[in-house]
Amino acid sequence: MKLIYGSQAMKYWFPDSREPNDIDIINSGIKKQSTKEKQYYWTEAFDYIVANNQDDGFVDPDFLYTIKVSHAAWDINWEKTMMDIEFLKSKGCKLDMKFYKLLYNDWEKLHGKKKVKMQVQNEDFFKGNIKRRYDHEWLHEQFMFDERPMNERIREDLDSPLCSENLWNSLEYPEQIRTALEEIFVLQAERYVFIDKPLPYKIGRIKTLKQMITSSTSGWFNLFLIEHFNSLRIFSQDYFKYRVEAIKENK
Repeated sequence: MKLIYGSQAMKYWFPDSREPNDIDIINSGIKKQSTKEKQYYWTEAFDYIVANNQDDGFVDPDFLYTIKVSHAAWDINWEKTMMDIEFLKSKGCKLDMKFYKLLYNDWEKLHGKKKVKMQVQNEDFFKGNIKRRYDHEWLHEQFMFDERPMNERIREDLDSPLCSENLWNSLEYPEQIRTALEEIFVLQAERYVFIDKPLPYKIGRIKTLKQMITSSTSGWFNLFLIEHFNSLRIFSQDYFKYRVEAIKENK
């Protein structure tokens, strides 16, 4: 069975999508076979599409979206992938979680698992190669939205950076956004603000999100960052600037 996916399928379903450069084809039984015009792919997770796709020639929109989201966790054509995710999301496409997990498992085998070790104590976790001007937990207190940093609400043990999915799921959506933003603010401040040659805030925000998505997170939090990238990219820019200036004035 052959099914077209990628940008050609996006163009088929949504004529206002970007112009395709080639044709990506799911071809049962062929793992990868490419020409200049046509790219053939196969991975075990595509069995799910073969069994569930409704259209005879093109991969259904929700499956297109799910494929893009699963790819975003790795730095492979990342900017284009994120652009397509936002476009498909604007068209109402939804994630198929079962398919996403199958794909993610395949991509881990192909591209490698994330080297994220959270089941350690704070002092071991923060021994990394990042040169920090300020204490990481102290920075969380400087950027917090409430009386205490939001990440404390999703950590069963405050002496460890490990976060609980159950505690995360107990948060309301605005609380989840604030929790993600606090972590983004702290990492952006460490990597792109309180350094010898700081970056413009908007550029630093995007670089921080990319680094978090492709390198330093996995699992449920990684998926949240991908699916809410556009909001997290723009929310609370003025608040971040205000808090940075306050830190500079008081130190």
